Amino acid sequence: MTENKDKRNNTLIFIIPLLAIISIIVLIFAFIPAHEKMSEIERTDIEAPIPPQMYSSSHQLIGTGNRLGTYFPMGNVLAEVFNKDLNENGSVFKAIETNGSMDNIALLEANQITLGMSETRIAEEAYAGRDSNGTKLRAVWPLWYDVVHIVKTPEKYESQKVFPGIRKSFMGQKGSSTLRTTQEILKALNQRRTNEEVHSSEVISKLSAGKLGYAVIQAGLPNKTVTEALMFHDCALYSFSDEELNKIIPAVSSSQRYTIQAKTYGDKQEAVNTIAIPNLLVATEDTPNEYINIILETLINNTKRLKNRYSQLKTLPTNPEEAEEILNKLKMPTHSGTIAYLSELKSEVSEEAKNESE
Repeated sequence: MTENKDKRNNTLIFIIPLLAIISIIVLIFAFIPAHEKMSEIERTDIEAPIPPQMYSSSHQLIGTGNRLGTYFPMGNVLAEVFNKDLNENGSVFKAIETNGSMDNIALLEANQITLGMSETRIAEEAYAGRDSNGTKLRAVWPLWYDVVHIVKTPEKYESQKVFPGIRKSFMGQKGSSTLRTTQEILKALNQRRTNEEVHSSEVISKLSAGKLGYAVIQAGLPNKTVTEALMFHDCALYSFSDEELNKIIPAVSSSQRYTIQAKTYGDKQEAVNTIAIPNLLVATEDTPNEYINIILETLINNTKRLKNRYSQLKTLPTNPEEAEEILNKLKMPTHSGTIAYLSELKSEVSEEAKNESE
């Protein structure tokens, strides 16, 4: 009798914790769908790899791009310069990784970032595509030109001399302006190709191993990823013919012919004919003029140092007259903070001229 009782007690001792564990697992699985539904409601449907601090941040966030291009590294450089100039103990501006222009425009319109980098044409189209009374997008300052690099796998894997060849191609990340540019190029050349979706960290390894025939990287010069591909993995750059460029340029709005000079990416690299697309720093009208003033003053004051240190910024307009001329040609309004800043500069120049004449 006592023996049976002990067995029952031992069984209960084993079963009770097991039931408790099962209950916890059931509760977890019951919670997950509800949590996902709540996330879908709270989050804006944007393709960018948005970090957690996006939804609860005291920083002024700058939307950049992925790690293959120029937006992300240069966005971090600008954030660092802005913060240093403010002499704050903690950082105020913070660059975040996104998929580029299209995501940044969406994030700006959702009031989730303060500034965003964008191709000029993407920002203009976003403004034109909305009711002019309903969009708050505003141009802040023209940036550098992005150059389209068509990076080719080593010749032993891809014998075709015409882009996009016979192998799979990485045409840009989903939702990126690079993908759009590539699709427009292919359409102009009467070519078809499905994009091979690859994480940015795997592009070089897949190219060098022949798993990708081509990868399109849209970035300022020189680009770190392209440098690595050409100098250490025996890849090459595809150069468009004059005939191809005559078809491509009308098809890719705001693009212009561009030559990547020989030896930009090592001694073996010959001159490459491709296209370049202008970029723009964008905000919304809700961004305070004080922020815009700080950003532009810091940018202008540090431009010479930035250009000497980062060759990607060599096409960044620094002359206020040049920048104003570019802004005036845009098919979207300029931020009131930028207008005020340029007006103040003109007044200072006028006052200096007046004093000198006296």
